[in-house]
Amino acid sequence: LLKRVDVENKPLIFEIKKSVFRIERIIEATLTFAKGIEISKTQFSMLDIKSYISNAIDYYTFSKDINIDINLKDTPIIADSVLINMLLSNLIFNAIDAIEDSQKSFGKIDLSYEKSKDFHIFKIYDSGKNIDDESMLFKPFKSTKQKGNGLGLYLSRLIAQAHKGDVVLDSNKNRKTFIVSIAK
Repeated sequence: LLKRVDVENKPLIFEIKKSVFRIERIIEATLTFAKGIEISKTQFSMLDIKSYISNAIDYYTFSKDINIDINLKDTPIIADSVLINMLLSNLIFNAIDAIEDSQKSFGKIDLSYEKSKDFHIFKIYDSGKNIDDESMLFKPFKSTKQKGNGLGLYLSRLIAQAHKGDVVLDSNKNRKTFIVSIAK
């Protein structure tokens, strides 16, 4: 379709692609919720995660100037790559939405990685709006966002727990960070 349309209509095609991406994410989350989490571990590189998230961000609609730093190195991990990509992209998209909902015209997101003796640890920080009601986090079909369906954080935690880890919020008034642990 991109090759067949006039140049002035190409932005419309890109918006259609972004909408289809959003629908695919909703369907994928709903199916994962309905079927339950079953992991299929393989070895892959953190750079594969970085590539997936970078491509997914290109399809995610946002209007503010957001500096997104994905600090992942060429480190091997054994986990379910599809589910880890879903988990981390959910958290990145939530971070984008928090910046979009803030009063600021710009924002910052950092995805960092470290490992401990027993866990791979990912930290996702964003400079966006703080979470008003933390008690709603990680509950299915409960969302603090207007456009959320309430499955993202819930599934993210289930995915981490299926990998013998967890997702927690570390928040204070100056910095909000989600911490994801995945057992080695």
